[in-house]
Amino acid sequence: MFRGRNPRADPPARRHTEEPDALVAAGGFWRLVPDGVPRGPYALPSLDVLTAALAGLQRRLEAVSSPMEYMPWLEPVPMPGCTVCARASRERARAHMAGDCGAVARATERIRQHPHAPAEEG
Repeated sequence: MFRGRNPRADPPARRHTEEPDALVAAGGFWRLVPDGVPRGPYALPSLDVLTAALAGLQRRLEAVSSPMEYMPWLEPVPMPGCTVCARASRERARAHMAGDCGAVARATERIRQHPHAPAEEG
């Protein structure tokens, strides 16, 4: 009979963070950092530094032509009312549950590549 905490019962995110969390709580984080990295105390960034960082992030965001280029792991959302998208979405959900990565990718591409008329503004 199993006694104690079953690590398999914990959510995956919790299992993967327990060891690093314990290391940081024990003050052991700095053993992982090269000696040349300053240990603090750290000053708050100036307005000039924050402005430069923001400008750099905005330039990077503008350089990206589409969210899929920047975040390819995002799955497209089916177009409401489209039967092709709805069918592909159901197939993708079943493939996710079955762990069939190839079927997930095919259904995702079907949703992503399926043409739709532009939405009317109103």
